[in-house]
Amino acid sequence: MSLDFSETYKRTGPTPVFSPDGRFLATAVEYRLVIRDAETLTVCSISSCLDRIHKIEWHPDSDHVLCACYKRGVVQCFSVSDEKWTCLIDEGPAGCIHARWSPNGTHILTVAEFNVRCAVWSLLDKSCVYLRQPKYADAGIDFSPNGKFILVCERRECKDFITVVSCATWTTAARFQVATTDLADATWSPDGTAIAVWDALTEHSVFIYRPDGTKLASYKPSDGGAAAGVRCAAWCPRGGLLATGALDQRVRLFSHVSWRMLAELPHPDAVVFPTTVAVYREVEEVDGVLVDSPHPGSPPQRRGRVTARYVVEPLPASVPTRRPRLTGRSANAVGVGAVAFSGDGRFLATKNDCQPTTVWVWSAISLELCACLQQLRPVTSFGWDPTAHRLAVATGDSRVYVWTPEGASFVEIPLPNFAAEEVAWSPAGGEFVLADRDTFCCSFFGQD
Repeated sequence: MSLDFSETYKRTGPTPVFSPDGRFLATAVEYRLVIRDAETLTVCSISSCLDRIHKIEWHPDSDHVLCACYKRGVVQCFSVSDEKWTCLIDEGPAGCIHARWSPNGTHILTVAEFNVRCAVWSLLDKSCVYLRQPKYADAGIDFSPNGKFILVCERRECKDFITVVSCATWTTAARFQVATTDLADATWSPDGTAIAVWDALTEHSVFIYRPDGTKLASYKPSDGGAAAGVRCAAWCPRGGLLATGALDQRVRLFSHVSWRMLAELPHPDAVVFPTTVAVYREVEEVDGVLVDSPHPGSPPQRRGRVTARYVVEPLPASVPTRRPRLTGRSANAVGVGAVAFSGDGRFLATKNDCQPTTVWVWSAISLELCACLQQLRPVTSFGWDPTAHRLAVATGDSRVYVWTPEGASFVEIPLPNFAAEEVAWSPAGGEFVLADRDTFCCSFFGQD
């Protein structure tokens, strides 16, 4: 594997964001929006906001950029091609805690503080429409894949509802009560024919509805409370599977045809099956002497010349696991907290927070484990190349790790004092951003 790295650039606030066509890279430096060419990283434009930038989002046309300044309660938009074009939305005393584009880019949605309202601002005629009081700000609001409808989760009189709104007229197309105890989130299927709904962590309930409110299916595990809590969910890009990660350290896959559970993917303390699985364990050597971490996730003391490599473990191979605690501040760090399908839906990557140093890679076709990556330090971020079977992993260290069906490897980042904590791929593939606390760099796949 050959990776080329750019120099580091300063950043504050959100992780740098690639434009949908992969041509530009938007970054925030305090109150300034900096647009760079994604290939050369030269500065294309610099725009000033009224306050520190908390969120950046590209317009679907890859020319306009939204900047949300939540502290000031304003949203500003700029154009890459036209420096004179600007847009300012000021929510005033209501404040703003979330902002996003509509799929067609003609409207901007903002959510006021305390979820008082969701405002839909038109960039065509400057009109504004208010949706019913949303239950959440950055969850429970989702556009259909074709952009014609938006669902909004609501909580009324201790009951959960979903309102489906037409984006053509911004009027209610359907409104129905859902069977959740405390609705956590809802999302459209990739083909727009179904809505998946799941409960908060105290309940393990998954429901599938049609957009008109007809319930298609529901799922609750037979062991009830032992498997309570859906922490995350993701649709396969092709729509064939729905994956949910739960507090019981399992991922459940549901069929889009029958809506029945196809498989449970466990995250055991030891990898035994299948025999073809590759378990890659990262090890370090200091002056040629192999050293191991004394505790899972804690790095060894570095004294002397440090080198690292992957070791393929024979089966059965143990997986560093900590005992889950379901109370206190550690309650949210239990179970499967991240699931991600590859761009074509062939593979699924998961992370069990009870095993913070391990990334699991599964085949979404055979529903079996393909690989297990055991790092020396806790995994902070991972993501798939949208155009290839490449998974990039960051652990807050000076290395970036990449898995492909051919194997796993890593590259030392040749930048002083740089610790990669976040990974963000370009939609065009072949390039990704690595971000640490206050700087970032770009990495490009070279010719082997």
